[in-house]
Amino acid sequence: MKRTFLFFLVLVLACGFLAAQEEDEGTGLSAGLELGLNNATSDDGRSVYLMPNVVYEKSFDDLDVFVEGDYTIEFDGENETIQTFYLEEELGYNLHFGDASTLTLILNNTLTFNLGTGQTINLAEDGTLDPALKFTQGFDFGDLYGQIGFPVAYPAAGFGLEFIVGYAAAFGLGAELTCNYGVEPDAEYSETSLLLSYENGPIYGEVEVAADGEFKVWTITPEFDYSIGSFTVYVGAELGELGSDEDFVFSPFLGVSYSF
Repeated sequence: MKRTFLFFLVLVLACGFLAAQEEDEGTGLSAGLELGLNNATSDDGRSVYLMPNVVYEKSFDDLDVFVEGDYTIEFDGENETIQTFYLEEELGYNLHFGDASTLTLILNNTLTFNLGTGQTINLAEDGTLDPALKFTQGFDFGDLYGQIGFPVAYPAAGFGLEFIVGYAAAFGLGAELTCNYGVEPDAEYSETSLLLSYENGPIYGEVEVAADGEFKVWTITPEFDYSIGSFTVYVGAELGELGSDEDFVFSPFLGVSYSF
């Protein structure tokens, strides 16, 4: 347990140090807290969680840096505490071809530590290293982009392909379609998702619709954000197992973040 908090503290201090170096241009550092209820419609599978998180996002000329750390404490119906630490890092380097065309080289890594109910950090149960290429073309009506990624799962061997196409309008509307295909260990089409978003001043809203490879099981996740100065309050919910034989899943969440 102590090592978990130490790891999280080191991440916060590291992000703070980077933020301090860029104070005049905006730090890029934010911290937040999310409260959620997993599977609220279930009598035996319901659980409550708290998730403090830290995000650092900053651009240095042509280099984009993103780091996120989430520490989730979940309380299930049997009064057991389940702890999970999630870490994501991404680097993107932009190559410009003229004023409107950009090729971005991306390296993304996600890592999840499942701490269970014990006191010892386990090996990462879920890690993914995802190199990708993204091409963005600007037009008068907005930006069009396409991306191809090659996610590699570890420590369990496995890899796949990820295809993304999207549109970002100058007036705040966004649309992004993602298609995932697994190559190893099973060659199969695995998931499709569509993300629609809109931003106008302090208001941001999005809804993501995801389907399994056979388009039989669906998940819908709406979210609404409102910013007041450096504070952002958001609320949303996950509606899952739509179209399946399993029980309907409804998982609402509420959060707040502060940008330094």
